[in-house]
Amino acid sequence: MNSLIGEKFFGYGNFLGFRNPVFTEKIFGVDRFHLVIKKTSAPVTTEKIFRALPDDFKNKSARPFLLACGLNDAEFFDDVPDDLTLARLPEFLREISFEFKDDELKIFAKEIRFNVKAAAKKIVVALSLERQELEIVRRLSEGVALKEIKKKFGVTDEKISQIEMKLVGRFMSYQDDAKKIFYFLHALTDGKSLITVDDMKKFLRAADAEVLCFFSVKTNLSSEYFHFNKKLNAFVFTDAASLNEDDEKISNCGDSTLNANCARVLKERFPDGYKIGDEKFYSRFVRYFQEFFAAKRLPAQSTVDAKIKTVGVLCDCGKYIHPDFVQVSPKIIDHVKDFVDGSERTAISYREIFDGLKNFFVGTQVTNYYFLQGVIKFFKLPYTLRPNYLTKTPSFNVVKEFDSFVAERGEVSIREIKEKFHADINLLLARCPEVIRVGDGKFIHAKHLDLRTEDFKSIKKFLRKNCSSPVHSRVLFDSFSERFKDFMTRNAIQNHGKLFGVLQHMFRNDFKFSRPYISSADIKSVSNKKILLRLLKGTDEIEIEDLCALCEENGITFVAKNLLADSFRPEFIRVDEHNLMRAEAVGVTDEKISAVVKNIRAAIKLHGGRLAAQTFEDYEWLPRLKINWNSFVLESVVSLADDAPPKLKIPSASTKFSSAIFLSKEFAKDDYQSFLKKILIAEHEKKPFRSEKEIFNWLKRQGLCGKKLPKCLDTRIFLDGGLFKLDE
Repeated sequence: MNSLIGEKFFGYGNFLGFRNPVFTEKIFGVDRFHLVIKKTSAPVTTEKIFRALPDDFKNKSARPFLLACGLNDAEFFDDVPDDLTLARLPEFLREISFEFKDDELKIFAKEIRFNVKAAAKKIVVALSLERQELEIVRRLSEGVALKEIKKKFGVTDEKISQIEMKLVGRFMSYQDDAKKIFYFLHALTDGKSLITVDDMKKFLRAADAEVLCFFSVKTNLSSEYFHFNKKLNAFVFTDAASLNEDDEKISNCGDSTLNANCARVLKERFPDGYKIGDEKFYSRFVRYFQEFFAAKRLPAQSTVDAKIKTVGVLCDCGKYIHPDFVQVSPKIIDHVKDFVDGSERTAISYREIFDGLKNFFVGTQVTNYYFLQGVIKFFKLPYTLRPNYLTKTPSFNVVKEFDSFVAERGEVSIREIKEKFHADINLLLARCPEVIRVGDGKFIHAKHLDLRTEDFKSIKKFLRKNCSSPVHSRVLFDSFSERFKDFMTRNAIQNHGKLFGVLQHMFRNDFKFSRPYISSADIKSVSNKKILLRLLKGTDEIEIEDLCALCEENGITFVAKNLLADSFRPEFIRVDEHNLMRAEAVGVTDEKISAVVKNIRAAIKLHGGRLAAQTFEDYEWLPRLKINWNSFVLESVVSLADDAPPKLKIPSASTKFSSAIFLSKEFAKDDYQSFLKKILIAEHEKKPFRSEKEIFNWLKRQGLCGKKLPKCLDTRIFLDGGLFKLDE
C-alpha cells in the first residue's frame, strides 16, 4: 500500500496525542515505552503507522478506532469485521483491494493521535470550576443526597441549582469534544459496549472522569452510535455487529431476535426497499419498530443499517429489500455464472456483467448492477464479492492486475484500459501510484522511467525556488528542456502533460498538483483565474493586452479576449475597450448596483423588452462612479447583480463595443438566434422587410448585431402559418 501521509509519524507517544515521542506513562500494561521513528523524507504508509504500535495495542479491534477517527462513512468501513485487529487492517485493505484516499489517510493519521486525557482536562478547566463547585459536582455525580451536600458546604438548594445551570450552559459548548472523548474511550477499551465511570478513570484523571460523566448525563449527551442508559448507569455503544450479554439486557432481545425483528419491519413496511444512511427511512423504520414490538429501547441508526445489510438484499445504490421480494429466475443466474466463468479475466466489475447480459435482464427485477450484485450474493454464487467487482480467485487483486497490465506495456491508452478492465479508471489510478497519467489519454508505468537520486535532489530544489505560487507545466516544460536536458531525454518527456505526470509521481507528497499547475503553496484548488488573480495581487488596473501577455507567460490559453475579460468579474470589471479595473477602484457598491439594475429594467420595458448596452445613452440617471459611464462599464456593473436581468451576447470577436443585450423575462429562455427571429417577425408584421440589407440596417440601428448580418439568421420569416422568403 503506497498512500502517502501528509504528516510524519514519530511513534506511540504521538499516536496517543502526546508531543513527546518518548512516552513513559503506564498504559495498556507498558511501564516504559521508547519508540521513535527517525525523521525521513520517505512517504509514511498505513503499514508504517501500524507497525509502530506496541504489541499489546496491535491486537486491539480496528473497527472502533476507525469509527472514532470519523471514517465510518469510508467505502470499506461496513466490511470491517468486529474481530479485525489494527495490526491486520493493512492486510485486510489489500485483500479487498482498498487503499486509503489521501483525505481519509490524513484524517486517520491526525485523529488517531487524539489524547483523551488532555481533552478531558481541557473541558474541566474551561468550566472554570472553583474548588467548592468541583466538590459539589463530584458528590452530585456520586449520588450523594442534597441534604448532606447542603450541610457539608453550607449552601442552599437554589445555590446548588445555580451552580448546575451555570456549568451545564458552559458544558454545552464542549459537547462535540466530549463525544469525541467517548468515541476514543470506546476504541481504547477494545470496542467495549458499556463505558462506565470506572472505565473512564482508567484513561482520565479520576476527577475529570467524574465531572465529564456528570455533565454528559445532565445534558443528555448522545450520538448516532452511543447513548446513556440510566438503568445500567453507563454509556452504551451500539456499533457492534452482534450484541453481548449487557446489550441483551438493553434491547430485551438477542442478536437473532433483533435480526428477525428488523427483517419483519423491512418486509411489512418497506416493500420498495430501505435506504441505509438515510434519516427519513430510519425515522420511519423506528416508528414501525416501536409499533410492532412496543420497544422501550429503539436501536440506533447504525445498528438498523447493519441489520438491514445482514437480512436484506441489495437492490439499488444503498437500498435493500426483503429476500421474499426477490423474484429472479434461476435461469438468469445461470446466464450470470456462464458469463463470469466464460470470461478470461479473474476480476469482473458488476457493471460489465450487467452491460454484457442486458438483454437477458429485460423484464426482470435486475434493472441495475446494484441489484445484480445483490442477487449474486443472494444465490451464493461461488465468487469473492468486492464493493465494485467480483473475483473468481479469493486471493486475486484487481489493483495488482491493473498495475501489471500497464507495467507490461510501454504506454497504454485509456481505450485499452477500458476494454480490459471495464472499471472506474480514477479508482484504479488512486490505488496504483506507480501508474502515471501522461496526458492525451495515455498512461505509463514508473518502472519504465529512469529516475535517479540526483534528479530528486536537483529538481526538488528547483521547484521549491520557482513554484512558490502555482506554475503551469507548459512553462516548466520550457525551463526543464534547457536546465534538465538529460532527465528529459532519459525519460522521453516530450510534452508538458508527461512532465506534469512524472513530477507528480516523484513529488506528490512535497508539492500541490492540480493539472496542469504545480505549486508549493498550500492551496485547496487551482484554476487559470486563481493563478492570474494571485499574480495581479496589489494591481488595481490592467490593460487587456497585458493580461493576454500574462496568460502567455504562464502557459494559459484562452478562446477570445472578450471572454477572458468577462471571466475576471466580479474582481475586475471592463471599463473601456482596452482596460480592466477592480470594482472597488471604480467606486462600485451594492447600493449603486441595485440602482443601476432598477434603471436598466425600466429602460428594457420602454424599449420593447430589449436593450442593447451599446445604444444606452441615459447615463445621467445612473449613480456616479470614479470613472465615466460607457457601455462596457454598464454591462459589467449590471452583471455583478444577483438579480441581473437576462442577457444575451452578440457573437463577435471585436473588442471595440459592448455586445450585451439586456432582456425582459419573455426572452429569458431564448438564444441569440431565436431572439432575433422573434423580434424580426414582430417588426415585419408592423412594416415588412424587403431585403436582407433592410434587416441588417434595422438590427444595426437597434445595436443587436455587429458589422455583418448574423450567420445564424435565416432570412425566412413565418407569417400566418406560411413560409415567406425575403426578396433578394
